Amino acid sequence: MPKKFKGENSKVTAAKEKKAAVQADKDSKQRAVKEQKEAAEWAAGAKKSREDEERKKAERLARKAEAAALLAQEEAALGRGGKNASPTPSGKKAKGVGVSELPFAVPAPRSAAKKAAEKTAVVVTFTAEPVPEYSASGIDAALELLDIATTADAVQTKTVRKEDAIDRHPERRAKAAWLAYKERETPKIKAENPGLRLSQIEQMLWKQWQKSPENPFNQATVAYNATAEDERQAISERKEAALERMRTK
Repeated sequence: MPKKFKGENSKVTAAKEKKAAVQADKDSKQRAVKEQKEAAEWAAGAKKSREDEERKKAERLARKAEAAALLAQEEAALGRGGKNASPTPSGKKAKGVGVSELPFAVPAPRSAAKKAAEKTAVVVTFTAEPVPEYSASGIDAALELLDIATTADAVQTKTVRKEDAIDRHPERRAKAAWLAYKERETPKIKAENPGLRLSQIEQMLWKQWQKSPENPFNQATVAYNATAEDERQAISERKEAALERMRTK
């Protein structure tokens, strides 16, 4: 609230307060537009990164399949040419040696076509699998999606990252979080509802706070004596729920 100087007209003071409230609302809207723009840029970057990685994997598998097919063709060509490579001396007819007379069993070679088909089948199966897509609205949601995408295997480890840790005592943060929320949201409520009394504004804020994701009691929690396995399970469920919420198809 602007400082009221001695002798200042009450109408002037009211005008200053209204001007400050309008400016605060304008700043809030500008921040919201900026956050939406940044969130869209983050989501587009994450999607392009996934598409590039999938394309590179498909190209690597295709190159391996092609190399395997060429190698099989060369082996088959060498096998056909080796039948007449060593002529029988003194014009004598060479005596054939049966497979049963060999000191070890020789497995039948796979054909080049069969090897190539096996490699190609892997590529077809890989590329045919649908790739899930996700979208995030707001900078916080975009950062959450990016964190999940880059740490997909972190939950499988034996330790829990500090940034993934689940709150064991939400009641310790509840008061400070409520005061910060109240201080930030009060000017917005005043600007949108200039005729409300302070008690009415606080009641409205409290109802919003009960459903706000900033409320520690609305966030994922575990018991204070939960095991590491319980915490990893809670983290996994939280991330799966977030992905399901942001899935587009």
